[in-house]
Amino acid sequence: MADTIDIAALLAATKVLVVDDEHYMRKVVRALLMSVGIRTVYEAPNGPAGLDMIRNNQPDVVVACLSAARAAITAVSDRIGDVLEEPGDEEPPKANAFAVTVLSLN
Repeated sequence: MADTIDIAALLAATKVLVVDDEHYMRKVVRALLMSVGIRTVYEAPNGPAGLDMIRNNQPDVVVACLSAARAAITAVSDRIGDVLEEPGDEEPPKANAFAVTVLSLN
């Protein structure tokens, strides 16, 4: 018999960071994520705060809508690897996979 994947448990264990400068949009995305079973949702109002959240909480997924546009998105994307692999770390980051999704209404 084939192994089955417990999707509900997988979603419940997933940590997501939502980065958006609009408080209301962070709440909307949080509600959507929680409605599908994700229980741990962190929020950050901007890129620098998002990087701190990545460093401190090691989310599995980052959903970012940065209205400061391309420069801020590039800066955050370029820094994620640096944040996850700090000099002197004895073991690799705990995240198995790290995805960045950028949403924009612009």
